[in-house]
Amino acid sequence: MLYMGNVNRAIFWFFIPFVLFIYVAYRVLDWQINLRYGEEQRLRMADIHLSNLRELNNVNCLIIGGSNSVFSLSAEQLSNQNDLNCYNLSLFQEGGSDNAYFNYITKISTDPLQIKKVFYSSYYAASQENFALRLERNKDKRPIEGKNDFSLVGQSLAYRLKYLIDYGTFYNLTTYPDPTERGDFNFDLFNGCDNSSVNDTFKLPIVDSSYTNWIVGNLTRLQNFFPNAEVYNILPSTLRMNITDQELHIFSKSLSKVLTDHSFRYIEQSAYPSKNVLCDATHHANSIGREMRTSELLSLLE
Repeated sequence: MLYMGNVNRAIFWFFIPFVLFIYVAYRVLDWQINLRYGEEQRLRMADIHLSNLRELNNVNCLIIGGSNSVFSLSAEQLSNQNDLNCYNLSLFQEGGSDNAYFNYITKISTDPLQIKKVFYSSYYAASQENFALRLERNKDKRPIEGKNDFSLVGQSLAYRLKYLIDYGTFYNLTTYPDPTERGDFNFDLFNGCDNSSVNDTFKLPIVDSSYTNWIVGNLTRLQNFFPNAEVYNILPSTLRMNITDQELHIFSKSLSKVLTDHSFRYIEQSAYPSKNVLCDATHHANSIGREMRTSELLSLLE
């Protein structure tokens, strides 16, 4: 009994406080790193986009999305078309949540009535794992402009361990350059592309009621804010090494029917041919891959 009493005291006075200390220390570290490399960069780029749009006249075309369209679509290249004057309003992680991103879009100075085309390219719509993650992040109701306050609840250590297995690091500690005057990623000021560790493991989502309600809901929000625009849902290019043509056909056909029934346009972009046109992820093109993907999008619009 004396032995058991000593064990209980050791657990109560040493083990439990030690575990709590480790957990709080992890949460503080996670908070500080996200503040420096996550929210801080997103806030800076969001402010630059708003400033750029105040300087641009006659914008009639917007690219909406996350990192896939930050890296992989070019508003400048799209604007080489005589009737398109585009801006890339994409933000990493699509602003953190749908509520934050779509509220942010409503703050642009451009007259919503003059927007004729909206290209919505969301990697969350192309990956089952990332779609589930988006639904989880949508529980966060903070705007992009909000502070990343410390919280005892956040991404778990298990998530970080998975990130380590997938990408070889617990965190993405990359600092990105400011966007160009049209909102494009500035590859001229970035030397961080390294496709050697690209790991293409994603699986296509299931087009069920949860997925349908989410994608149609987001497109409807865009259509309501830009009532004169043709709203396109773009299936982004990825390596797609782990899905068959049949799987892609079934998914794409189901998604196309849903969007057509709601009067939205759908474009399926081709897979990237190899890692050679990627930057640092299966859905992040380098400058060559961006030119290829944007050229294909232009051709599919004709």
